[in-house]
Amino acid sequence: MNVRGTGCSGGSFDYFERAEWLDGRDAIEFLATQPWSNGDLAMVGKSYPGITQLYVAAEKPSHLRAIVPGAYFGDLYRDIPYPGGILNSVFAAGWSFGSQPVNSFDQWSEGVQSVDQTCIRSQVDHAANPVTNPFVRAAEHQWDDELYRERSGNYVADQIDVPVLAEIAWQDEEVGSRGLDWLTHLQPSVPWRAVVMNGDHGEYYGDYVKPEIFRFLSYYLKKSVPAGDACSAPTFDEALACYKNEPKLLVNFENSTNRVPSWQQRFTSWPVTENVLRMHLHDDGTLDTTTHRSGETPTPYVYQFPAGSNSYGNTSELPGDLPFVDYWQQQPPRQTVAKFTTPPFAKDTLFVGTASADLWISSTAPDTDLEVMITEIRPDGSEQYVQKGWLRASHRILDDTLTTPLRPYQTHQLGDFAPLLPGQPTKARVEIFPFGQVFRAGTRLRLTIEAPTTLPELWGFAANPVPAVNQIYTDTAHPSSLALPLVAQSSQTFPPERACGTLRNQPCRPSLP
Repeated sequence: MNVRGTGCSGGSFDYFERAEWLDGRDAIEFLATQPWSNGDLAMVGKSYPGITQLYVAAEKPSHLRAIVPGAYFGDLYRDIPYPGGILNSVFAAGWSFGSQPVNSFDQWSEGVQSVDQTCIRSQVDHAANPVTNPFVRAAEHQWDDELYRERSGNYVADQIDVPVLAEIAWQDEEVGSRGLDWLTHLQPSVPWRAVVMNGDHGEYYGDYVKPEIFRFLSYYLKKSVPAGDACSAPTFDEALACYKNEPKLLVNFENSTNRVPSWQQRFTSWPVTENVLRMHLHDDGTLDTTTHRSGETPTPYVYQFPAGSNSYGNTSELPGDLPFVDYWQQQPPRQTVAKFTTPPFAKDTLFVGTASADLWISSTAPDTDLEVMITEIRPDGSEQYVQKGWLRASHRILDDTLTTPLRPYQTHQLGDFAPLLPGQPTKARVEIFPFGQVFRAGTRLRLTIEAPTTLPELWGFAANPVPAVNQIYTDTAHPSSLALPLVAQSSQTFPPERACGTLRNQPCRPSLP
């Protein structure tokens, strides 16, 4: 079924509008009445067909039994178009115009050439598409307003009453990983499961995800126990009860480039942990658990759009007509970044969840953009990408009701716009998107602070163009720190770490001091 305003469908394309939700509901009710249908349907798919499931399920189609959304978002403002309040211009523009009109061209041209009158008439409706183009809308709506809230799955999640199996990749180069928060908005009565892993936008179809999907659909759609299942029991109800009691969240750790995890581990909830390992920044470039010292001097770096951009190098498959450039190897000038690195970990340490860079900053400009990056420094000196987060300093005001030690939640409201006073230290908390990573004994964690990536990958930002000198404060009065989601330190045995550069969407490069 085509979305309105695309291909040969009538109407105009207004992404994720409620008319789409109702179209999905009507399609399910239609399919349920067909003579070949038993009336029990589920929705599966990732990306756009994954995102729409969140809205259609909230419309409560009477024949919908389960949904399996993959590579989706929950908060339309914070998850993709405006992470930290900074316009994700490269992705917004590329996806918007790639979705329409580019993706419609083949079907449209075939319909016109075959003199399909319905298709030809539909193109008249499509004339309105430029007005509602997602990139145009994003440029018009720079704050978290009704446009985003009306199209965010988080705001309708409590209307869903069917079982859910969600899939997210930590390093998804299109939708990111913040969509996991959507699970926390479901009603407690809704049975949900999730599969997460390092990797890219295509992990939904991996060999270690599909079995979870088939098993889930067997229980909730077919109402049968899979052959040889771990929850086999004398009755289906007993098997289902066993299935429901399993830990909800499956993490595939250290997926290789061919999507084979090094190991799997289940957890009972999301967030996995509320335990915080707090690491403190110091003026000598170290990052450790010791308290701040008086007399530490600020660490400066040059904010120079776009010189301070550290790319993670999109290693996933790009469209065939786009050349691949490994921007990860093109490191920015040293004076345009501030780096803080831990000593080697004494024990294997597992982190799963969202992190928070709690920074005291000043700038010579009235506003500046922050990109913070976590990497792993291996004993051989190589540096492996883990995760990033972003914040426009003027958007730093927090919603205290939703903020936690591990996840700052900014309001992103025009009324909370707060410019910096040049040269004055100001606290700004930067949300680092969810990730799962083991830092083994002997490895180090590095926090890099820089200007946002503007390179032409799938994510690139319309960063503040005003050059400045920014400073990171680390003294006792301004204790900058990094809050990490600690799951375990040496309480379990992990397989040996795979070679740097062999993990999916986690590229490696030589580490610079």
